[in-house]
Amino acid sequence: MLLKRYFGLIIGLLFAALSVAQENLELAILVAKKDGASYGYCLDKFPVIELSEEGLKISCNNVTDYYLWDELFEISYVDRNELPDKISKLKNNDLTVLFFDDGIRISTKKRRKISIYDISGKNVLSNYIEDNSTRFIKYSDFSSGVYVIKTDNRNFKFFVK
Repeated sequence: MLLKRYFGLIIGLLFAALSVAQENLELAILVAKKDGASYGYCLDKFPVIELSEEGLKISCNNVTDYYLWDELFEISYVDRNELPDKISKLKNNDLTVLFFDDGIRISTKKRRKISIYDISGKNVLSNYIEDNSTRFIKYSDFSSGVYVIKTDNRNFKFFVK
């Protein structure tokens, strides 16, 4: 089930890697875990990425790292020259937004307001999440459409079928 949950992300990452890797080996894969640990893999080192039901396995330079899906915060491609700066910013991040099959889990280290707007700009939900807490928002609470989650410093988009 977890592999299904992350299928879109995985396919997107694989296609991005295949299309970009041949043209520009100045990219790196950035893997960030929920505990704040972040790891970078430069594409010019040709990392081998394997996916399983349990998680992600990356092998590069005779080293193999394993990541469980539930441990992951973000997987992205970045310019390899920006990798140290991106890792530093992620370590200072106090907000986690994860999208699942049945809803969205928002975790925060500090109290913050979360607002959700529909495509017309109408506020459909506003709520505060307290320090060091998590809020789960079910897709079934919304009608079909496109929505934007707004926090004090970031925006996330999602749609409900």
